Amino acid sequence: LQQPIVSSPSTTTTTASKPPNQKKVSIKTRIGIDQHESLPFLLNYISNLHTNSNVTRFFIHARKVYTSGLNPAQNRFVPPLNYTRVYELCNTFPQCNFWLNGGIWDLKHARDIAFGDGVKFDCDGIGYIQDNN
Repeated sequence: LQQPIVSSPSTTTTTASKPPNQKKVSIKTRIGIDQHESLPFLLNYISNLHTNSNVTRFFIHARKVYTSGLNPAQNRFVPPLNYTRVYELCNTFPQCNFWLNGGIWDLKHARDIAFGDGVKFDCDGIGYIQDNN
């Protein structure tokens, strides 16, 4: 399913348009696939999903995926994390909610990613971590 969408995001995503009166959907995806890892590619992909399918909630794994050469377990650890790429989506699409996924091991690490560690972002969809302790 992902390969055809990625191969031609400007045309294929239109087939997934949300019919009227349907429940909203969310999309879980990566920041890139194989050789398609540029910011313009990702922006176009998200724009097409948002515009053509009215998707506003995205769960973004902050790694690209390799469709060959790595198994699923390796794809969760080998490609480098790129949290900044997710923050760029937040700034480009403020009308959408982006939920960061990938490489977050505990609440302290999540706080470091969101509020420390040299990364700045202002996105309503991520960064608000509630500690009930």
